[in-house]
Amino acid sequence: MPPGIFRNSSYLMTAQLFTKVVSFFYTIYLIKILGDPAIFGLYTVALSYFSLISALAEFGINRFLTRQTALLSNKKDNKNKLSELFCSVLLFRLALISVVYALFALFLRVSDPDHMRVALTLLAVSAVLPQAIAFTLDSAFVGVEKLFWSSVGLVCLNIATTLFGVFLLSNGYGVFGAVSAIVLGQIFYCLVLFIIPIKLGYRYLKETKTSPHALSFEMLREIAVGSLPYGILGVLGLIYFKIDALLVAYIRGSYEAGIYGAAYKFLEAVVFIPATVATAMFPVLARLHSNDLAQVKRLYFKSLKLLFAASFVVLLGFVVVLPILIQHFLPQYINAIPTLLILSLTIPFIFIHVPGSLVLLSSDRYLTGVIALSVITVSFNIAANLMLIPMFGYNGAAVVTVLSEALSFVVFFAFLQRQVFKRL
Repeated sequence: MPPGIFRNSSYLMTAQLFTKVVSFFYTIYLIKILGDPAIFGLYTVALSYFSLISALAEFGINRFLTRQTALLSNKKDNKNKLSELFCSVLLFRLALISVVYALFALFLRVSDPDHMRVALTLLAVSAVLPQAIAFTLDSAFVGVEKLFWSSVGLVCLNIATTLFGVFLLSNGYGVFGAVSAIVLGQIFYCLVLFIIPIKLGYRYLKETKTSPHALSFEMLREIAVGSLPYGILGVLGLIYFKIDALLVAYIRGSYEAGIYGAAYKFLEAVVFIPATVATAMFPVLARLHSNDLAQVKRLYFKSLKLLFAASFVVLLGFVVVLPILIQHFLPQYINAIPTLLILSLTIPFIFIHVPGSLVLLSSDRYLTGVIALSVITVSFNIAANLMLIPMFGYNGAAVVTVLSEALSFVVFFAFLQRQVFKRL
């Protein structure tokens, strides 16, 4: 693995490791304080909607900005374009978020009879606004491979959310306090990325003659067209990962959603490992695609082997340690243990799927094919969940997750071999 990727991965890996350890214990604390799985189910639904609306409002802009920054940052005559791009992206996504939030709020109030669930969900989704501003800044840092600052922001986000959550929960604010902590954490994250004296972040604005308020139709069109494929994939991905929790909640009720949500929370705690490698690899692959496909292939297989080995270490700890922790600290969630063990089977597939998807996403050439494959896997996921959840509840959803991850890896690997590496 090239030194740059290793160094940037180590920054993010360290930050992610710290945040996931903190999040792990915060999740146990949160589940214990909320007590009733039905209440935790409401929290799970609110968090799932937050993730889905975040994907809709983001709609691929992060990846587009990262990719464009990576491509433009090495050229000295592109400072004006970088400044214009950054300011335009920020204004564009704020306008998009306003529309998405208004439409979603109207839809939810009309369609969901549970007023408490609606209130919690709308509160959680309001965190999308500060998150969008922070993500715009973060995407620029990733694009120029300054992931140290991304790591600092991530740690601050995690610490702030945890501290706000502990304070509000310990003062009796319950599930509303837990959801409010998400909003407050995102606001703090946004402020941190503005306040940290990052010379890199200001250099382009200082050295350019472009006004920070400059906005052209051509730039808006470039953002919209460039983000569209990534946006479609982002929404499909969030539906793929979040639809099961929502279906369990609406088909089987808040109690089962709480049980499934607790088990899935632990799975999410280990996904940071492939996600960290992905963040570091993306700008590198975006540049290599145009002039060194052989190096892309070598990097793919090196990262595949590394993540495959890491997945078994993680799987072992997942299966051995977590059931003991649940039995001792969360006895009211003991029914989540079988679900947890089923979900653990997805870990190898999640890890080894990441390098292939990155190779495909880092070039415009393959985006149409990736969207088509994603539609297939998401359709399978939804159809299988609709069949198994009514009969088997949260365990049915867990089985579908395993089958979906296996299918996703197989179809993407086959596409990669036939459409990309056959050219070598």
